[in-house]
Amino acid sequence: MIERDFATSVPNRDFELEERLHETIYRKYIKTFTDQLDRMETVADFVRDDSYHGIESGHHRAYKLQCGTERKTYLESPDGLRRYEFMIEFDFDDASYGIYYGCRGLIMGGDQEEQIHIFDKEWQNLQHEVCQVLNNTFPELDFTGRFQLTNNANNRTYWPFWISLYAGEDIIDVAARATRLMARVYHHFQNTNEAPLQETNKKETVREIPNFTEEKYQCIIQEIKRKARTYVKGNGEDQVKAFEDFFINGEKMGIFEKDDRYEKAWRIRGHKNVEVAVLIKQYCEVNGLKTNGIPWGYFEDLILSEKGSMLDDLKKSLAMSKGNSEKWAKEFIKNMTNLK
Repeated sequence: MIERDFATSVPNRDFELEERLHETIYRKYIKTFTDQLDRMETVADFVRDDSYHGIESGHHRAYKLQCGTERKTYLESPDGLRRYEFMIEFDFDDASYGIYYGCRGLIMGGDQEEQIHIFDKEWQNLQHEVCQVLNNTFPELDFTGRFQLTNNANNRTYWPFWISLYAGEDIIDVAARATRLMARVYHHFQNTNEAPLQETNKKETVREIPNFTEEKYQCIIQEIKRKARTYVKGNGEDQVKAFEDFFINGEKMGIFEKDDRYEKAWRIRGHKNVEVAVLIKQYCEVNGLKTNGIPWGYFEDLILSEKGSMLDDLKKSLAMSKGNSEKWAKEFIKNMTNLK
């Protein structure tokens, strides 16, 4: 329901309309999550259980992993004072969190504050191990920094950590599998005396430099110099000048124009992608830019089509070239040499 705070409302506010719109938008938003959650009904080792301490929650939907040979929905500490539920959950009262998964602790006895301290200490000891296992299992993902801490300790429950399911990640392939792995790590160290890792194996990922930026342009310049030293045995200055001239003279001849919506981008004018692909190939061959193959990526990261879309695959476009494209490209390169 829309809260009717007249003091902060604009004049002529239509509360009834807003309430209808709010309900429509909310249902559409919620459906994106419930569609994913519905798929968990098919996963054999997870059971639908919206309760905590046997009390049904009125606004959560949860799927709990069955652990061990007895298929209980929790692991239990040796002293019986704590239980660990590995689960996937959604909170209808706070839908902005989306779907999340992780470990929820149940305090079965003892002093509540002391048991929370134990949950935290255990997680501090195990988080590096959990992160390593997840990173090794999901080569396309990096869980470093994705673990969230809880902001409450209600009803003798406590989440040592939780993870949001990102948009585009599958609830079964990512959330359910990751939840199983977390439980396995906890179970392993609960039943062994092995010391957990203290250093996470953070993935050594190369930062993706955004396309159509000055940073990308300079990165390409440095790459041209590096390849020249490797393949041409020179300092690369001639290749760099040839690359820079391609765009400078291309603008003068009306082949490209600067697209000022971007930091560093050129847009094709009056020519097809295939024609530009042929031009790039011949230009690279003539001007020594063909080091270990045509560097298509240099141009795809800076040039846009006439309609403003990305040039996804210039090499593929080249395969569709016709003889007239070859002739046009040769004439263009010849004329470029006459430009100052």
